[in-house]
Amino acid sequence: MAYDPENGDELWRVLHPGGFNVAARPLFAHDMIYVFTSGLTGHMLAVKVDGHDDVTESHIAWTTTKSTPHIPSPVIVDKLLFMVTDKGGIVRCLDAFTGQEIWKKRLGGDHWASPICADGKLYFLSKQGDVTVLPVSREEPEILAKNSLNASFIASPAVAGSALILRSTTHLYCLANGFERSAEQVVADEEVEGSKLENSAISIAKNADTDWEKAYAQLIAENAGVREKIESGGVKKEQIVGKQVKLVGVAGQFLDNLLQIKRGETFKVRTGDFNPETNELGFGFKFQVLERTSPFKPEDFGVLPDAFRGFQGELVGKVIEATGYEVLLEVAEAKAADGSQATDASSIQGRRIRIAGFYNDHRDLFTDLHEGDSIRVSVMHRSPAQDALDVTKTLKKISLAGTTNGLD
Repeated sequence: MAYDPENGDELWRVLHPGGFNVAARPLFAHDMIYVFTSGLTGHMLAVKVDGHDDVTESHIAWTTTKSTPHIPSPVIVDKLLFMVTDKGGIVRCLDAFTGQEIWKKRLGGDHWASPICADGKLYFLSKQGDVTVLPVSREEPEILAKNSLNASFIASPAVAGSALILRSTTHLYCLANGFERSAEQVVADEEVEGSKLENSAISIAKNADTDWEKAYAQLIAENAGVREKIESGGVKKEQIVGKQVKLVGVAGQFLDNLLQIKRGETFKVRTGDFNPETNELGFGFKFQVLERTSPFKPEDFGVLPDAFRGFQGELVGKVIEATGYEVLLEVAEAKAADGSQATDASSIQGRRIRIAGFYNDHRDLFTDLHEGDSIRVSVMHRSPAQDALDVTKTLKKISLAGTTNGLD
């Protein structure tokens, strides 16, 4: 909504397509207001400011949901708009007048801090401690500088004269030409930080080389006691289907999702465990899924036909949704591989199937998948008790004619 600052009268309003908890600030340039949302949709709108009353149908110049930021604010420089995704660190350059993508570049990392522009350069700070510098350019740029600090950045940077001010979760930095820290200062900081890491679970979380999925599989294979406990503790559908249960452990960003859901509406959630004694489902943070959805229909949610269970091979289809590192795919073709246990692979054609596991080898490619995309993907149905399949080696975005389109 826009107001007259002199008297508070409302000038115009625009109905946003969805979202809530706006973190990114609105921007003004070229006689337009650029507004953003967090939440499920991630819509970004460019609204012309010369309207009156409800301008939803008349004054939205352009809109996009592709790789929009939920937390960091974009930057507008002349005719260009630059933004970075909070997950994956994908920088996009858009035409500020039309919203058309000019280029994109992956920096990596998680970005909560908003980028800034100073002296013709863009500065991006990640939660992993990386500070990346790109030139302001209409052409896809090369990285001018990238430095890794023993820090985590959430706050946005600031500029004071020729100095760059960075605030991490533990330190305040001032970077300027003509200043250099002594070797003694550097060593002292490294010793302090090293001591903290040795005595903290952070040292485990920062070990990017650890394959946790592989470690879990090895634990199950080698420890009979753990394996027996897990296999005997699974919940049966009969225990919860049609019953009232309590969902516990929802916190953080997922509380915002929960607040959107009204009594009587349907939502979907991935859970970690079920306690029959307390009738409680524990929320599964790893799966990152808690959102409102349409009433349950087996064919809409990827419940597998019996003849398709045990399938291994390739699928071609259209993406219905891509959330929480899962894809709901409407299958057009199915080609079984050697070793497939499905008795009739064609039984899935025209139906929907849920595919999981994109957070491993295909994490970056998953961020470029959107509703309506056509993909070719190799999958395996590992567990007869589950409906979801796991993605394996292949993931390609294809055109309707079947040719690849940049994802492989």
